[in-house]
Amino acid sequence: MRRVVLILPGILGEPSVLAQARPGLRRLLDAGRVVRIAPAAPVETLEALWLGLRSDEGQLRQGPLTVSALGADPPERSLHFHLSVGSLQSGRLHQLDLALPENEARTIETLAPKLDTPTLTFVKGEQLDHALVWESLGDLRTTSIAEASDLPIPDALPEGDGEPIFRRYIDDSVNLLAECEFNLRRQDEGLPPANILWPWGHGIRYPVPNLALRRGEPARVESGSIRLAGLARLAGYRHGSRSWAHGALGKRAPAIRERLEPGSVVVVDALPAELRKSDRLDELDWYAAQLDSHVFQPLAEALPRERVALLVACPGSESGLALIVDPSASSDVRVPFDEHSLDERLPTYSIEALVDRTLSPTD
Repeated sequence: MRRVVLILPGILGEPSVLAQARPGLRRLLDAGRVVRIAPAAPVETLEALWLGLRSDEGQLRQGPLTVSALGADPPERSLHFHLSVGSLQSGRLHQLDLALPENEARTIETLAPKLDTPTLTFVKGEQLDHALVWESLGDLRTTSIAEASDLPIPDALPEGDGEPIFRRYIDDSVNLLAECEFNLRRQDEGLPPANILWPWGHGIRYPVPNLALRRGEPARVESGSIRLAGLARLAGYRHGSRSWAHGALGKRAPAIRERLEPGSVVVVDALPAELRKSDRLDELDWYAAQLDSHVFQPLAEALPRERVALLVACPGSESGLALIVDPSASSDVRVPFDEHSLDERLPTYSIEALVDRTLSPTD
């Protein structure tokens, strides 16, 4: 049986993407049933629920997830950090919003290992996101680059065990990058310099259940998330390239369709929420049509030809909705698969239970 989990965070809202029930979605509705997704428990790693892990499993901080996503397996007794490329201007830290030109990103990747010490190791990632491993353990406080942005540097520096080591690393990164030719050129052009390496999100790599063994089947995960890529690897699943999720709007829906073929779990970024927030409603309507023709329609067309267990999950900030399509899911009760059904009395399940049921063989 083919098993597909499609997770669409951020799709619920007004104006609705789903309310028109275009042809593809209508055909899926005829073959399945709508249920409510219960509010998620407060967890460190929401992505674990999207793989069907229980709320007490797979709860890792950003650092260990990033290190895993980058394919590194450091010693067990080590702390893992996400390492962000940021901008230091007038004594304040700023998060860079745009990707760097490839030559500038490569220069940073080449220079950063010069800051390595016997206990600190740079792990190369891509663009603004890398990792750092400290071969020691301790009680430490770090601040994410998003939270530290616009703060005076002294207010955001690491504190606790190893504090001098990390403060020196940050200072040395500024000394290493500030006078680079590309940064001098960026400042001449009025662009923010990429002149600081900022470690944050530190944590230990705790064990994660091997889902391929638990369920007896391998699975592929597709998303644009470095966090989910790291978690999938630790859970024994393969994660595809993340670049597709950040492409142009017109390529998003076709790219989703392509990944439904090899992928058991496909997580789409919260693009509809972004379009609503910026009042790009024409683009939102166009995206809804593309989603139906490129994603829902091909899934519906596959149903008569093959056995498919399908979950389309739309988690919201509180409750959400899910459409279950499998040989035992059809129901005589017909409710719309859109925001109006949030007020209906529906069977309610946690998202992790829905995902686990879809991905676990029952025959």
